[in-house]
Amino acid sequence: MKLKLLMALIAIISLLQFQTVNAQLTPKDLGTPKYNGQGNPKASKFVQQATITDSVTYTQQAEGYNIVTKSAQWIPVTWYATSDSGFVANGPYTVEAKIAVAKSMKNGFFLEMQGTPGKRFKIDIDTTAIYNMTYSPSTAKEVIVNNLDNRGMHTYRVAVDNTDKAHIYRDGVKVGTADADGLVSSSAYYKDIEVLQEDQFFEDFKDLATAPHVANNATLYANLSGNWDITQSTWCKMGIDTTKANVKVGLTSFWFQNGTTGELKILKKGLSAGKYKLSFWSKTKASGEAYKGSVTMLGTDPNRPAVKYKDGRPDSIPAYIGTDPHIVILVSQILVPDNRNFGYREYPFDVIRDRDILITFHNGWSNTQKPGWANMWFDDLRIAKVEPVPFIRFGKDSEAGVTNFTFGSLTYDMTGAYSPAPSGINETKNALNSVYISNANGMMQVNYNLANAQKTNFQLVDLSGRILYQQNLLSNAGKNSTSISTSGLKGIYLLRVITAEAAETLKVEVK
Repeated sequence: MKLKLLMALIAIISLLQFQTVNAQLTPKDLGTPKYNGQGNPKASKFVQQATITDSVTYTQQAEGYNIVTKSAQWIPVTWYATSDSGFVANGPYTVEAKIAVAKSMKNGFFLEMQGTPGKRFKIDIDTTAIYNMTYSPSTAKEVIVNNLDNRGMHTYRVAVDNTDKAHIYRDGVKVGTADADGLVSSSAYYKDIEVLQEDQFFEDFKDLATAPHVANNATLYANLSGNWDITQSTWCKMGIDTTKANVKVGLTSFWFQNGTTGELKILKKGLSAGKYKLSFWSKTKASGEAYKGSVTMLGTDPNRPAVKYKDGRPDSIPAYIGTDPHIVILVSQILVPDNRNFGYREYPFDVIRDRDILITFHNGWSNTQKPGWANMWFDDLRIAKVEPVPFIRFGKDSEAGVTNFTFGSLTYDMTGAYSPAPSGINETKNALNSVYISNANGMMQVNYNLANAQKTNFQLVDLSGRILYQQNLLSNAGKNSTSISTSGLKGIYLLRVITAEAAETLKVEVK
């Protein structure tokens, strides 16, 4: 008896959980877009990240805002919003964008969302596919659906539910489900909770006229106050630059020039465990120049025994007990990209226990970039302790290649995870009123009514979202009819009928 009651209770709880999850995916129209495709999304309170402005073309089209990146390296065209500007995803949420991707060499248009806690998901849309890019590293891809034509305007929706599942829709048709990632993205946005270093340290100095190849600028080094310790390798020089073209705003900028190879190292002492953000403005002098960088956690752990190897055999020596190698907490990557204009850079890292950190910038033969007398300028370099906040980020990511996309609209709903709402077509407005299948000759007959003569697009789609058949017709006002071949097909499919005013999706069975 007790067992029967227990099983019944489990069944009731399971049913309630199932109903709760499904309730969040009820159809819903997200309403007025946050961005309507008119002009730069900055006008709709989205923040645009720095880009190489002379390598991007912006044009207003009838269907939305068109963006074309030219054939140059590392051109991001991205915007974002955080909880400070309205994106407050504390639970399940839904994001929808209308996009046309006309040309894509690598990544096309991406949508990245992060709620709290976790609930992060990122998709990338190119001319033929939709990818899941939630993974680390961010270059990892999983095909959600391919064999598409994304060159025209299509509506993409991502609904992240309470079970941390992301449901992906294209033009009202579900094309996939994937796990949302509870980890914080490397491109996450943060709120400063403690600023450890606010770089005013280059604003009060004058040019100290350092001669080339000098090992250290003693005057500059002595004047760097606080816990900063800035050094450079022998074949380098550094100083303060007041030349107008090399200064971000008004005053002065820090200038570093290396020889055939060189490193700039910045030591910051006394950080407590937690999440941090390194940020600065920077530029390079000439094409092809770039600087790799990393952040390393320094210090020793007195409880860690060390082992010295002698003749291939471990040999514990008391003098080595307590040593601890450095721990890289921001792996080497391009921190200062190829850019002749000052741009804002921001990089998160985790300090896993109380330690000093060492920030290193490197250029030279091993950098795989242009070796030689590379120059870079810094300004407003700062370190802050932070906490991640919910955000939405979208656009073309920082990768080489030409991309041409038209951005039609973007909106989101923070109240839950929702599937697309039915179109509500009836006979007074673009009505699709009957569908029947003739199995005798392998044809599907589609009868439909339209209020006005217009172009009509028909798509037969399998349950994975793959388009099996597509045709465009010029339909008349009133009754219309067309046939679709179902030869070789068997099972459940989705039939979509799309006009300029509305769309309808019907489930059909081919026997």
